[in-house]
Order: sequence, then C-alpha cells, then structure tokens
Amino acid sequence: MAVRAGEPCPKCGRVIDWVERRVVNGHVHMYAAHVSVVDGKKRITKCYLGPDRYTNATKLHSDMGIELKGMAYEAGGPGSRLTDYINGLASKLSAEVESGSLDLEQARGWLRAVREAAARLQSLADRLEGYVRQLEAQEAGAAALAAPNETVARPQPLEAP
Repeated sequence: MAVRAGEPCPKCGRVIDWVERRVVNGHVHMYAAHVSVVDGKKRITKCYLGPDRYTNATKLHSDMGIELKGMAYEAGGPGSRLTDYINGLASKLSAEVESGSLDLEQARGWLRAVREAAARLQSLADRLEGYVRQLEAQEAGAAALAAPNETVARPQPLEAP
C-alpha cells in the first residue's frame, strides 16, 4: 500500500497534499507534495520518497525472496516494509524447506541466522514494549493534569441549636 494524499508524509510528517510519480530512465520515482502559504504566497515543497521499486537491488536479493521497496510503501504504518521483507524471506525459506532444496550446510546457516535475528528482534520488541508503556504512562499523567479540577461539595453537619 503506497502513501496517499491526506496521510502523514513518511519523510517529514506533514500532511501530503498529493503524491507525484516521475518516470526517469524508465524508473518511477515517488514524491510527496506539500502546499503551504508563506507571506501570503502559495509554496509547494516535495519530499523524495525514493523509487517505486528498487529494481537492481531487488535482483541482488532475489535469493532471499525480498522485494525492496521505497519509502512510499511505509503507508501501512512504521515497520510495514520490514514486515513485508521478513514475510518474503520466511515464504522463500519455507518453500525451500518444503521442496528439500537446501543442503545440510545451507539449512544450518539459515537456522543460525534466523535464531540470531529472532533473538535480536525479541530483545528489540521487549525494549519497545517498555518504551510504549512509559509513553502511555506519561500520556495518562498529562491527561490527568489537564483534566479540570472539580471540587465536590461535601454535606456539612448540622449545628445543634
């Protein structure tokens, strides 16, 4: 899924007014356009989001089942390209395991690499989870401070005559 108008730009964070595709030497390059008004004049700035597809680099990674994509494909949220890359690699390796096309050394090498990557990703996931909890606690604290301070009147005891 590519970025669209109205969404935040993956490069600068501003809202995208339109997405532009330019063809240069047969390759499509993506830009996010932003319109702003400066001193009463309309100003257009564009963020380069990279090529539509990394054709040459993808050829070099075809053995891993990875199709490299430009920043314009981060619209699924942060990390969507990473997920695509991991899923592509997992599909490719699964197919090779099912077909029996890996020899023993290749299988051992991939097993070692996958275990190392999984451990590293799990460590990162744990750190991110702690960070998210910290940010949520800060947000909850800020919301509590911003809430109106309501004082509830308590019933007063009646005085004896």
